[in-house]
Amino acid sequence: MRIPKELILSGSILRVPNNVSDEEAALVEPTACALELIFSTPNPIKLDGEGRQLFREGILLFLRSN
Repeated sequence: MRIPKELILSGSILRVPNNVSDEEAALVEPTACALELIFSTPNPIKLDGEGRQLFREGILLFLRSN
């Protein structure tokens, strides 16, 4: 696959570390897109009664850090 020089220079291409599986690497782009949409929403982020995060009219997203 040929990658345009401009993309490489812009930092848009990420090298996948050897310890990351192909399946895990395939999830990077869709996850990044989803997070970009969530965090760029103009609507306020709220918590429900159980402490879960609510985005855009009650869509639930569970973020867990390891």
